[in-house]
Amino acid sequence: EPKGLVHLTPSAAHPPRAGNGGTTVVRGLGNGGVQGPAAAKFLTGKRGAKKVYLVQDDSDYGIGLGTSTSEGLGTALVGTEKVTTGQKDFSAVISKIINAKADAVFYSGYYAEGAPFDQQLSTKGFTGTFVAPDGVKDDQFIKQAGDASNNAYFTCPCIPGELIPDFATAYKALANGAEPGTYSIEGYDAATVLLSGIDAGKQARPDLLSWVKSYDKDGLSKHYKWDAKGELQAPTVYGYKVENGKIVPIGPIGG
Repeated sequence: EPKGLVHLTPSAAHPPRAGNGGTTVVRGLGNGGVQGPAAAKFLTGKRGAKKVYLVQDDSDYGIGLGTSTSEGLGTALVGTEKVTTGQKDFSAVISKIINAKADAVFYSGYYAEGAPFDQQLSTKGFTGTFVAPDGVKDDQFIKQAGDASNNAYFTCPCIPGELIPDFATAYKALANGAEPGTYSIEGYDAATVLLSGIDAGKQARPDLLSWVKSYDKDGLSKHYKWDAKGELQAPTVYGYKVENGKIVPIGPIGG
């Protein structure tokens, strides 16, 4: 930041990453402080959960999102537990979840642990809803969790690719048939913001920083305009679910 080099991230959602001084870091998506309350509202509203058990990993991402989701759940939160990166056996925490008679679990972390956790939940007889954020929203989650993933829903400040089919077609043509990733569209938009500034002759660091700070235009995924702390002024969080072995969008859930 002291060198004045602008940073624009399309995917880093942990709140302290952007706005830490608010000088050169801007974020192309809603942060965990936005996603957490939206996830809580989704759980107790659209999913109708009365008793939610929250499990978070030991990453900054998992802890930050877990905290903001817990606050949003209020009295619907019946328990919290922590797991660690690389953990394989979740039997202890699953026993607590089943004893608490939870009808939903929110897992704040990544798919590497989220997949075996959900699989073991199902094996132990949990029949409620499994909700997780963008760190778990990955085809690898379904591959690793197998049929257990049928109970899974995701929250993500990323626009569904189905809303912009032309992008997916163009992406696959350039990527040897590979499907766009979770934040491919946001990544494209972020690059467009920077490249348009360079194209307009804003090639010195202060000039490009000023270009980004004053940007106010629609991208493919959303309208890009930032506040003084580098946060989007109108972020949206979307919901997704696993259906027939695929992740499908179910529409906006908050923001």
